[in-house]
Formats: sequence, C-alpha cells, structure tokens
Amino acid sequence: MSSAIFMRLRHALGEHAVEADAEGRPRAVPDSVAGIAQVCGLAHEQGWRVRLEGRGTWMPADAPADLALTTRALARISDIAPADLVASSEAGVSLAGLQRELAARAVWLAIDPPGQPERSLGSVI
Repeated sequence: MSSAIFMRLRHALGEHAVEADAEGRPRAVPDSVAGIAQVCGLAHEQGWRVRLEGRGTWMPADAPADLALTTRALARISDIAPADLVASSEAGVSLAGLQRELAARAVWLAIDPPGQPERSLGSVI
C-alpha cells in the first residue's frame, strides 16, 4: 500500500513535497494550507491513517500510521506588529526562529515550554 500512497501524494503535491520517513513510510511535506487540506482529503477518501509530525523535534514517531504529515514547510512568519504585541505565523515556524525575529524588533514571547527550542509553534500550542 505504501507505494500507492507515495504515488498519490506525489501526483497531488509534487515530487518535492513527498519523502520517506525513517521506517520508509510516506511523509507529506506540503508548503501551504491548501496542500495540507489536499493530503487530509486524500487520506479520508482512501482510508489512510495520518500521523502529524510538526518539525519532528518533539515527540517520537510512534503513532501507527500509513503516512506522516509534517508542517515543517509551513514556516513563514507573516506579520509582527511590535506596538500591538501581535505576531502571526504558520504552525511549522520554530519557537527559536520566532524568538529571534521578535528579538530583532525588541519584543519577546513570554513563554518557556519544555523541549527543544527548534520545536514548532504547533507543538507548543
């Protein structure tokens, strides 16, 4: 089944957005919300089990799944408004990366979650 999943994902997302995880299972690496929706739609239609990975820096990949879906390509910070104390970003942005961008504007995020600083904001939330 794994080769069929690879083929369907590559057709939907492109060759660049599909890779194999450490166990050889397909891993989708979409770079847009539309790409994530496409993967989830295919998984629903085909009955595939999906494991969310984020940046792969927080939890071990131990959930049973037919494919992994990572948010690491969703790593854009779209807006930082220091005067309003607001920042907007995608789920794959690393906490450390956001902290660096905020520091460059003389602001900071007042949280200190456990885990590696390179973990994604999605995993922090």
